[in-house]
This record gives sequence, structure tokens and C-alpha cells, in this order.
Amino acid sequence: MGENTGLTPDRKFTHTGKKPNRVITVPQDFGSRYNHRDLKRIISSWNISPDCEVVPYSQNGKLVRFGIFGAGSKLDETVRAVNKWIEHAMTKSTASSTWAKLPAFEHNKWYESMLREDENERKQKFKNPKPEEGEYIDQVFQVEVEWPQELLDGDLLITPRDAFGNKLERLDSIRTDCEVYITLLTNHPGYPKWQVEISGYDAEHILAGEEHYRNVVQKICTQKFRGDDKANITLDQNEGNIVVLEPAATWWPRKALKIVPRLLPAPMSDDPGTFRRTELHWSQFQMIEDHIRQSLEDVRYERGSYDFTIRYGCIALSKSENAEIKVGEQYAMEQFRMGINGKIGCHIAKWLFDQDQGVQLLARIMKSNQLLEPTKTSGGGLLGFTPSTLEQTRPTFRGTWVLHNPDSASAEDMRPFPRHPGRHTPNDSKGTAPKLAPPNLIVVQIDWTEDESGLFEKMSPMFYKLKPGISSPSERMDFNLLELGESKGWHFGLESMTNVPKSTLPPTITGFAEKVKMKPGCSINPSSTEAFAQWPSSPSYKLEMSRLDKIYTFDITKMGYQVEVLAMWYPRETVPSWGLRVRHKHWPIYLGVLEQLRPGRGVDFGDTVETFLPSNGVTSTDQQDKEVEDLGLQKLDIENNNSARIAPARDGIRKLVNKLMQLSDIINGSDAYASAESDDLSPPIVKNEK
Repeated sequence: MGENTGLTPDRKFTHTGKKPNRVITVPQDFGSRYNHRDLKRIISSWNISPDCEVVPYSQNGKLVRFGIFGAGSKLDETVRAVNKWIEHAMTKSTASSTWAKLPAFEHNKWYESMLREDENERKQKFKNPKPEEGEYIDQVFQVEVEWPQELLDGDLLITPRDAFGNKLERLDSIRTDCEVYITLLTNHPGYPKWQVEISGYDAEHILAGEEHYRNVVQKICTQKFRGDDKANITLDQNEGNIVVLEPAATWWPRKALKIVPRLLPAPMSDDPGTFRRTELHWSQFQMIEDHIRQSLEDVRYERGSYDFTIRYGCIALSKSENAEIKVGEQYAMEQFRMGINGKIGCHIAKWLFDQDQGVQLLARIMKSNQLLEPTKTSGGGLLGFTPSTLEQTRPTFRGTWVLHNPDSASAEDMRPFPRHPGRHTPNDSKGTAPKLAPPNLIVVQIDWTEDESGLFEKMSPMFYKLKPGISSPSERMDFNLLELGESKGWHFGLESMTNVPKSTLPPTITGFAEKVKMKPGCSINPSSTEAFAQWPSSPSYKLEMSRLDKIYTFDITKMGYQVEVLAMWYPRETVPSWGLRVRHKHWPIYLGVLEQLRPGRGVDFGDTVETFLPSNGVTSTDQQDKEVEDLGLQKLDIENNNSARIAPARDGIRKLVNKLMQLSDIINGSDAYASAESDDLSPPIVKNEK
């Protein structure tokens, strides 16, 4: 079974034997067949840059994939051209797809195209070494930037070559964006090591390039000196002395989590639930505030889509190689706390109750008129309407699907087909299979929101990319408030994914999103267990996982925070699990700026604590969400960062945590807060000054 490149035999490839930068897999249900001449004509009609090369691969006369060689923006443009052709070819005949259609000549478009090419060519020259001679050599501005000494001290030595490549090629985006040359200077005795020279023909460009370079370096410093993201506070530690490990409930949607801790009540300890009416110690408030601030500041220079939420869920433990735990074991409180802050993993699940208890939870929430108030059915957005009572709140719907990207290149995909059965493949004399690359997963997210007429409208799909080798968003914050007596807890989490433009995705992924539909006559009844969406099933769609969410949203009275109660359908589960989470309605706005962050830039949150945890509980008056233009004056100072932690916690975190305690009381069956007037600091809360 031989593999054919699909081109005439006399065609010589410049990248023969190399691994392509991108691989675009043709869908399995792609029925059209093309000969060598057709494929050659198709590729020549795409107006591909000379810096890129497209190599088609066929098997038994059927086109199976394209290998694309290139880099930068030209590579992305070529990927879009190939994906667009595949999408059109799947809906047209072979004859019409192979015919190269030439657009009519338009002088204005041609002139604009020439200007773009000239500008791009001018920018690309800054990737080359700085010229030593030329017409404008006397007009060159330059500045030398030192490499932080912190990165050269200690066991983990990081140099510019380690961070940016041997020729600093990872700084090419700054070179072309700011039109500057970036050169690594030779180390000389008596001078700082690993200095970088930034030079160019415009002083403003030099300043911009220096600022962007410092931002990137500061990001590296932040990653190196970032402490342990894991932290736990046990809220009810005075309500018992012994923690017992129990088996997880059978209704949990993830069977891999099997061990649950529970605090046993003790005669001489506080009554269960006392902690909800006892305010945390000031040092604990400060600990929570510092963790949130540091986690948010760590991502200011990292582009991505971020979701900051506080969820209430079941506690689960996971064992490590060096820590074995078993159901039935008992631990003293101090021993248990040391374990979860060390080698034992402590997780707050996204699920809280099963179907029956979840419906009861929603009913209790809808009766909490003193703590909560109605909000728009779209979660406070521009669409939808505001119901007159909590009981009239209608849900919104969200579906999330994780699919394998068929365009991802793996060792298995690029291995040549055997020439004959029983013979080794080329470049594999021992017949050993190459190591598979980690899966490349794409997340498809679709919302349905209610319009003015009461109908649910499908919104435009959103696409995200996960880090290679993982099947869930990256966790950038991990802080837990544990209620061991209930085996539940509050998790402060910051999840991140990389947003992906639709134009760069293969037709298989975009086609899947278009075929997802809401089931006709979908019930908004909370007691309904029927999944509300349906999606295609085909060999072309390799689905890793999926989840459907029915979301009820409520405002916390006199505050900017919202409570979301969710019914969640997990794979292979016939009934939903229920969860609850809290978020500020402005958090998505503040973090949304990071989705369009340009290389070398950062986002200034102003006073991070006041921005995300406003003292009045509603909104901050500080400036937010502006791109950093003067961070060249800001240098990472570890001592200054630590000294900032001495400042006492502010009212914002106190108000938020006290509201969480009120919610916890309602969730676990008490109406103490649901029937009592509650102001900003909640009268039932007793301060803990110990």
C-alpha cells in the first residue's frame, strides 16, 4: 500500500524528509477523488506565499491529508486557504472543485495588496541581524537591556537563549511589530551578563520594543518565582478532631474520584455549622486576598480566555505515589491538614447534589428573597428580560464539546505507509512504532439564550484550544475553603484556554458546531431529566467528552455578585448532576481583554484587589482594563511583592466570604439567612479576633 504525494513525478520538494509545520486531515467522508494534474492545479490556484509549501498525500488514489511547511502569518493564511477549499469541495462536484476560478482584476485591491506586501517585507527584515553598513546606518538608535540577576541565581538557571531560543527567534513578533533589531550581546568581563541590544531607526520604536521585551522577561520571572498554587483553609476545624475517609456516592459522574473526607463531630467541640456565624480571622482573609491577587497578576501577560469563578462542590481526595490513602482510615485534624497541604490532592468537584437534591436546592434558592434578587434571563446581559420574582427565573443553556483536532500532526499520522505487508517502513529499520504526540483538543462552546419573544436563540459558537496532553482547561488558581463536616467546600478557581479563530479550524470542527441543535420542545422544568441538545455522530468527529449545562442565574442583593445554579449532564449519565457557583458580573469583562492581548503586551488591572474584590461589593472606581504602555519602568521585585502581603485584608474579601457563608447555610438546609434581613457585613457574623 504505497503513499503518493499527489503531484507529478518531476516535482521536487524542498522539505522532503522533514516534519510539516501543520497537517490538515481530509475528513473520512470526503468522497471526491483527484488525479495528479487536478491537485497541482488546485494548489497553484491558492496564491500561496513562496515561503510556504503544500504537499498533498493520497492513499489508494484517495486524498487523505495535506502537509504544510512554513511559518508565521503566511502559514496561517495557507491553512485558511486549504480549509476553505475542503469545506467547499465537500459540497461541490469534483469537476467544479478542481477548476481554478480567477477573480476579476480590481486595481484598488491590487494596489492595497502591493502595499501590504511591501510593509510585510519591510517588517520581516528586522528578523535578520542588524546591518553593519548601509544608507541609514548613522541614524540607528539603540538601547541595552540587562538580564535580571534573579534568573541567573539558584539552581534553575535561565538565560535569554533558554527562554527565547538560540537566535532569540521567539522574539520575532516583537521585532516585526515594533520594527526593531534584537541582538544578544557577547559576555565580557566587568559587564553584566546576557545583555540584549534593541536597535532601530525610530526612537519611539526603540522605547516600545524595550517595554515589550521587559514585559516578556517579567512574565518569565513571574513563572519562575511563582509559589505553590495550592492552599486550603478548614472552616470547621473547631467542630471536631477526627477526619474519616468514606467512599464517594454512587451518583458521582466521575468514577475515578472515590475517596471523600468527613469530619466527625466531637462532644467538646463547637456545634456543626457554628463556623458560618463566626467570621474568619483577619490573617485568613488576608491569605485568600493575597492568593487571588497573585494568581490574577500572574496572568496579566498571558493571552488566553480566562474564567474566574467560586464554586461550591463535594470534596474528593486523590492519592499520590508517595502517599497511600484508603477508605475507612481516620486522621487527626492536624495530620489531615498537613496531608492535603502536602502530598495528598484535595479537589472540590463541580457537582454538589444529585437530581432529587438539586431540585430541592433550586427551590430553596428561589425562596431566598432577602439574600437574592431576580436578574435578566441571559445572566445580566443585553438580551432577555428580568422576571418579577425569583420563582419565575428561566434558565439559559450551554453545551461544551471537546473534540480531537484532525489537523494535529502526530508521529503516527506522519509515518509512511508500509510498501508491502511484513516489510519495515522507511526510516524505521527496526520496525518500532514512533512515540505518539499528545492529543490536540479543540473545545466547542455554544450558548442558547432567551430573546424578548421567549424563544431560545443559538448564539455563535466559540472555539478554544487546550494545552497538548490535557483534556480540560488549565487551572491558574487553586484555593479551597473546606467544610469537612458536610464533605463540601468552596473552590476559588481561574481556568484558562486559548481562543481560536474560526477561520483557522478545519471544516470538521466548524461543521460539527453548525449541526448542534436544541431539541424541539425542550422543557425548562427543573425536574426534567432530558438532555436539551443533540449533535452529530460520525467517524469524522472524535469526541473526547461533552457536557450540557442548564443555568439559573440570580443576583446577590445590593452587590455585583451573581449565583448560578446548574443542572449538568455528563457523558454516559441519564440524569443531571447539580452544582452551584458564584462570580462577579464584571469579572468576564476585566479578563476578556486578555483574549486579544498582543505579544509583549500586558493588561493593567489597576488596583487588582479593588478591581476584582470591590470594597462596596458592586464595582471599583479604579481604572481597569488598559494595555500596559509604560511597564518598562516596572521591574520584578520579590522583596516588594512579599512586603505588600503585610497590608491588612480589605472589606471586599470580607463581604464576599460572608455572603458565601450565608449561601452555605441555605444550601445545606437552613433558612436562617433566607428569612433575615442582611446588610453588607451580615449581622449574624461574629468576628474572630483570636
